[in-house]
Amino acid sequence: MPTPGRRFAVRTVDAAEMTTLSGLFTAFARAWEFGRSFGHNKDAFDDCMRDLDGPALATGMVPPAGYLTHISRAHNLLTADLTQLDWFASSLSFYRDHYAHQAHPSATFAVVLSTSDRRRGLVRERWHATGTTLVEID
Repeated sequence: MPTPGRRFAVRTVDAAEMTTLSGLFTAFARAWEFGRSFGHNKDAFDDCMRDLDGPALATGMVPPAGYLTHISRAHNLLTADLTQLDWFASSLSFYRDHYAHQAHPSATFAVVLSTSDRRRGLVRERWHATGTTLVEID
């Protein structure tokens, strides 16, 4: 459970720029400031996403209570290669578990998908196909 009074780090990425895996890597790298050494591949992405608290810890600051990524226009996410959505969904669960159990101090990791009402069913269907449980927010 996050410590009271600590804030979440929140970033927004636009899925219209993330129709490919390369676009996803670029958008997240920009939003979360991965740095110039980011390798733009799955292993490098995993490393960076598991180290979001690294910059705070390196400078002696208290890391945020959690990390929230808002994915706008989520109906566009990985549409050029929907087979990558399974990997991405399982990665998000992995990061959630990492921050809940291994990060210092235990932090929360979450993703919010937003889309138009008209496309909500499509997004729900794609994510359910990955085995991901969604919580809907109105």
